[in-house]
Amino acid sequence: MSKDDEEYLKNIITLIHIFDAQSVFRKTNPEVVDDLVKKIRIGRISDLWKEVRKDFIKITYYPYKIPNVPLLMQLMTYTRLIGLIGLILMLIPIGVRLHPRMFSMFLILSSPTIILIFLIITTVGLFSSMILDIIIRRTIARHEVKDYKKYEKSLKLMKDTAQKIIYIFIKEKKRRNVDKVFEVELYHPDYKGIKLVKSVDRYMKIFKKGYKTYIYHL
Repeated sequence: MSKDDEEYLKNIITLIHIFDAQSVFRKTNPEVVDDLVKKIRIGRISDLWKEVRKDFIKITYYPYKIPNVPLLMQLMTYTRLIGLIGLILMLIPIGVRLHPRMFSMFLILSSPTIILIFLIITTVGLFSSMILDIIIRRTIARHEVKDYKKYEKSLKLMKDTAQKIIYIFIKEKKRRNVDKVFEVELYHPDYKGIKLVKSVDRYMKIFKKGYKTYIYHL
């Protein structure tokens, strides 16, 4: 198997994974799919993407329709920026103390009080962004359950698309005479044409619940 064949097939596997993940609200930027489809250059995949792109985008940008989430995202960006600015400012007085000649213009910033102030700004900014990130993720997860019925058709379409691309992968692998067994981790246990090897228990403390993923050999 050539490196080109391996990379080509891995790109198709990535596409399978993306559509499978999209079917459970694990969202991907549509531009990533655009690039992969262009690289793969299979007419059937291009046609599939044209058919489902609208639903894919609908799922990707769903969080922006949830009340307060866009505002929380903006606040998280600002607090993260404040934290990073504070970190940079905190490094200046440290540099003054280590190399006073090099940073002579910043001598006024070298006092322990100034360093403490910058440390507080950094800590508050970065810690606040972490808290907001947790709030945003929990809010989105809660609404995904609540609004599942509204998006059920689009989510199923993503899973069906992943299945169709699996069949395309199988044909391409045979056509290219590739014997290597590839592995992919997916969110559903019932895909056809590929071998389910094992399930994996996943747990995310932020959501206080577990879930399973499934390892397949292709």
